[in-house]
Order: sequence, then C-alpha cells, then structure tokens
Amino acid sequence: MAGEAFKKSREAVVELIAARKLEEQKRKQLQEEFSRWEQRAREAEAAGRKEDAVKAVDRCTEISDADAAAKAHILRLEKEIAAAEEQLRNAAVKESRSVNAEALLASLERVVGPTDSEGKALEKLSQDRSVDEELERLRRRLSEEESQ
Repeated sequence: MAGEAFKKSREAVVELIAARKLEEQKRKQLQEEFSRWEQRAREAEAAGRKEDAVKAVDRCTEISDADAAAKAHILRLEKEIAAAEEQLRNAAVKESRSVNAEALLASLERVVGPTDSEGKALEKLSQDRSVDEELERLRRRLSEEESQ
C-alpha cells in the first residue's frame, strides 16, 4: 500500500510539472505575440492609420490579460507542485518504514527455528534474551525515525 501511495504521488508531481512547463511555453508564445502586436501598433500609429493602431492596441490588451491569467495559473501550479512533492516525501518515508511480513517471519524463523501450530517457537522466542534485545533495539530505532 505504501508503494502505491509513492507511485501515485510521483505521478502527480510529474503531471503537475508537465502542466507548468506547458503553461510556461504558452506564456512565452503570448509574450512574443504581444511584442509583434505592439510593433504593429507603433507602425500603424507612425503611418497615421489610427484605426489599425487601436485594433493592435486592443489585441495587445487581450494578450496581456491572457498572459496575466497564465502567470496566475503557473503560480497555482507551483503551489500544487510543492504540496505534491511533500506528499511524495511522506510516501517515501512511509515506504521506507513499511515492514515486509514475510521477511520478518523468515528472520524470526532463522533465530528461533520454524514455527509450529502449537506455538512452541513463540515460547522459545520469548525466552531468548538476545531476540528481546534485538526487538527493543528495533523499537528504539523506529521511534527515533518517527521523531525526525
């Protein structure tokens, strides 16, 4: 389950970064288009074509508004990226702390021998001081990691 959360978080970060890059490309195109229309407005004004100059200035205003909206969208995406990256970090920590039950059982069986249906292996485990010490060490380590 932790692996699934990590994968989904990573995919979310990638999608958001891709969306931001597309929006940045859109802004660049809008800025280039603004420059072209601004030049047209100046040329029309210089040539005395007032109506063409007004149309060009109006188009500049439309482009400027679209650019401002794209900029605002990029800022929202950056906030979403930061939140998604935090979720990704949290998922990575959870994944690193997850316990593989099969590996734990195999490790215990190496220490105390194979388990049986009567629970004799568990009795032996509770009597073995070195295993208790190892479990206590693992508990302390997990506590330290959780406090970080």
